[in-house]
Amino acid sequence: MSAPTPIRSPAVPVGPNIARGSGRSIALTQARTSIGRTGHGADIQIGGDDVAAVHARVIRTSTGTAVRDLSQGSGTFLDGRPIIQAALEVGDQFIIGHTRFRLVDANHLEFADLTLGEVLAVDSLTAGYDRSVAQAKIADVSFTVESGLLAVIGPSGAGKSTLCNAILGEATVFAGSATLGEIDLIGGACPDPVLVSFVPQGIELFEELTVYDTMWFAARLRLARDVTHDEIGSRIDGILEKVHLTAQHKSRVSTLSGGQKRRVNIALELITTPALLMLDEPSSGLDDGLDRSLMNDLAELAQSGCMVVVVTHATPHLGIADSVAAFTCDESGKQPSTIGFVGRPADLSAGLGASSTADVFDRLRSEKAPALLPEQPVRPNPTRPRTQFRRGGSVSGGHAFRVFFSREVARIRLQWNKIAAMVFAVPLTGPLIAYLASPRGLEGSKLAPNPDLAIVLAVNCILAAFFAMSLSVPTVVADHRVIWRERRWGLPISSAILARAGTRSLLAVGQATTMTLALALLCSGPEDPIGPLPWVVSVWLILASLAVAAVCVGTMISTCAKSMDTAVRGMSAVLALCVVFSGVVVPLGQLSGGAVVLSWVSYLSPVRWAIAGFGSVVGIEEAGTLRADMMWSHDVSHFYIAIGVLVAISVTSLGASIRWGHMLIRHHQRR
Repeated sequence: MSAPTPIRSPAVPVGPNIARGSGRSIALTQARTSIGRTGHGADIQIGGDDVAAVHARVIRTSTGTAVRDLSQGSGTFLDGRPIIQAALEVGDQFIIGHTRFRLVDANHLEFADLTLGEVLAVDSLTAGYDRSVAQAKIADVSFTVESGLLAVIGPSGAGKSTLCNAILGEATVFAGSATLGEIDLIGGACPDPVLVSFVPQGIELFEELTVYDTMWFAARLRLARDVTHDEIGSRIDGILEKVHLTAQHKSRVSTLSGGQKRRVNIALELITTPALLMLDEPSSGLDDGLDRSLMNDLAELAQSGCMVVVVTHATPHLGIADSVAAFTCDESGKQPSTIGFVGRPADLSAGLGASSTADVFDRLRSEKAPALLPEQPVRPNPTRPRTQFRRGGSVSGGHAFRVFFSREVARIRLQWNKIAAMVFAVPLTGPLIAYLASPRGLEGSKLAPNPDLAIVLAVNCILAAFFAMSLSVPTVVADHRVIWRERRWGLPISSAILARAGTRSLLAVGQATTMTLALALLCSGPEDPIGPLPWVVSVWLILASLAVAAVCVGTMISTCAKSMDTAVRGMSAVLALCVVFSGVVVPLGQLSGGAVVLSWVSYLSPVRWAIAGFGSVVGIEEAGTLRADMMWSHDVSHFYIAIGVLVAISVTSLGASIRWGHMLIRHHQRR
């Protein structure tokens, strides 16, 4: 059966402030019904800069109805998971921006705004960080609060942050539910990042960027890609005014006070106008005055309709909150925590039979905790037939990569003096050593061999690998927390890793160019270079390929490392092995017996292949004095094989970083 003939019908707008429950219905009279931002011609128009001009399409065919996300905005969510396309059954709901859609029947679609006045309800929630319920951190947590400012308090280790992590999909949920109005917060892999935002305890910002640039790049990542620069600027100005940072918009983050940095932290999460905003210890490190100011700002934000949940130990200004939920735990810490009090802040002390704040926490710490639930499996994500879920995040990986790449370029530009030294000055070390150590440069022949030729090759290849790897090793490990925070925004970790590797690869190629030009100026060329390329170009290709491979290996080390110290130790170990397996220190081509294993292992070393390619160009097998190595054959095929293997090492290392990056970075962030 052919698809129905499209019939144009008037666009149906829905503003961003429709009252809860006032859904509207539209007849699906076309084969394709578009959903998009108000004022841009979509069949169904909804508010929100996170919604693209044409964000998604509802498609009717002979086999049923489906919804398809067009990868232009913040994503389309079904069962709490971002989709590319999904078949819809009657009663199914999906969310775009701040609007819920429900397929009423085969011919009608209902939609309503979800932003204002929602109730947060947690029912019998049990969660932890292990696969066994015996290790649950919280158990049987239940409370219901109206929209407003909710303060979550409790002794250290009582599971306050676990509540947030369960909602964020970062803790294992064994039982229970959490809903915001009609939205199931823990029904899928993670909540819709447009509706649910989380401000972490740490200052997870790029210190070198200005406040405005920090907001700008976050807006480009979180809002629809067709939102104009003026619209983004206006939105940023409004948010900065709301958090009292207008005067600091041109200041670098590194120059801000602790309180101002925390306000920037909050401002980043307001870009999408969340329905639920959770904050983990936002007043940590602030004095009482700043704590009160921050709580007042959060209370004002809650009055606008956003449900604000603050996890805090600070109690002097608890009265500013509309309600408080207090966790109780046993003193041994062996039993899971639960809720010991829910109500108004003014009733907290009386409700717990305490006369002071210290007594409140003592009572919460000594209350009897609930018994553990029987062993049960982890609640699985719901399965959906004929549904293509978006892997990695709700935002298109290509769009995220372009913005990440631009931001990395901006960060590099702001450190231009250090970067310029790394690209144009430091790489001169290798050619200078070659010039001093080898009076004949790259010259040498079978009749007049050059005993120093191997030094020239080894020094330049080893230093090229070291300089390039040092560019990439700090990139991911230093930004673990920022990368994971942006993962909560629906941004693919793979795009963040690729952007860092891509920008550092360009810098590494610059280093290789500097080394090659310096070699050409300081050292005489080989007597019998291979063709058809000029020897300078051939040397540049080898050094550039080595540099990119070293960057990719460094990125893999950075992704796997939990701390900067671990990353530096990993880089040192890899470079030490590269020196040993270079083919110059140990005569790998002459090994026999069990020692042949060393030769096989050396094939994993990018320096080994770079020296082989370099040696093929200058003819080290005949022009040098080292014992022969079959990888040093003076011919074009061995030269291109070396480049091919270096490219393969680059792709493999980068692929491993992407493949395991999500798991490793998540593991590093677990509490």
